[in-house]
Amino acid sequence: FDNYNKPDIMSVPTPQWYKISPNDTILVTLIEAKAKEFSFKVKKDGNIIIPSFGKVKVAGITFEQVSKKLEYIFKKNYPNSKPIIEIGEYSAIQVAITGEAKIPGIYNLSSLTTLKEALVQCKGIKDSGSVRDIKIIRKIIYHLNNLLSY
Repeated sequence: FDNYNKPDIMSVPTPQWYKISPNDTILVTLIEAKAKEFSFKVKKDGNIIIPSFGKVKVAGITFEQVSKKLEYIFKKNYPNSKPIIEIGEYSAIQVAITGEAKIPGIYNLSSLTTLKEALVQCKGIKDSGSVRDIKIIRKIIYHLNNLLSY
């Protein structure tokens, strides 16, 4: 499971279905007589702040929806320009890899990391494990019980 070709997430186009989240960085390039570039980091509250416009809620909606929203705003404020919207940096997610992984632990991965890339990060699975029984758990709900109340 050694991968000597480190995947470059930034070299592939952002999927239209990608949901924007805090700490993503959105780049806007305006093509006109002179190109202008803007960089907006999504804040914890899910907003970006556009100078001379204000807060714009972007977290939780798809890249396609954000692109349309930003195109509208920038075309309104810069009528002779063509905005190009891209993701400059993806937010990181923490992933717990457990079980029969060779190096189990908590990994900080790009939000577009695939299962295969996560397996590469933990150096694969032990001989006693199987790639036929991998479970992905996306949301964990903790139920705390007070043992003294029983």
